[in-house]
Amino acid sequence: MQSPIALPWRTESNRSSQALASVLLGLAGLALSVGFWRVGHLDALGNLAGFGLGLILLVTSVWMLLMNGQQIITLDPRRQHIHIETNTRFGRKVRCIPFKEVTDAYVDEQGDTDGGSIRYHVTVVLCSGQKVALFMGFYDGALSRSTAEARCARVLEFCRQTAWSDF
Repeated sequence: MQSPIALPWRTESNRSSQALASVLLGLAGLALSVGFWRVGHLDALGNLAGFGLGLILLVTSVWMLLMNGQQIITLDPRRQHIHIETNTRFGRKVRCIPFKEVTDAYVDEQGDTDGGSIRYHVTVVLCSGQKVALFMGFYDGALSRSTAEARCARVLEFCRQTAWSDF
């Protein structure tokens, strides 16, 4: 029999990666907006669409920089729950999921499977049937399926240890 897990496992999203992505998005939006504006023919549908896309990217970038949130996920074997804490400039949100509520966990993906980049995360299924995504966003290793599989195995290990300790 395996030894029980005694120490909490804490992971944090990467704020610097999020900031870099928002800056790059802002630069792309700025380039599109200025580029299509300088053409001078915003009456053409293509130019207007390019200018509008640039503005949308620019606004999204500013929103990402303002929010620049950080998510902290802690699996605590002593309290027997998953603690999800999201901190932004505008507030803090906390959610606790008891281990005994978790019935399953699997690796899920987000993104384009036809040639685009795919980001992987862990989804836990609760007794109620609700699905909760973990490690979604700007976590190190989000582009690696093997990293997501290792995280999923670790989540299941924590939750199953609790299930067996109840007997």
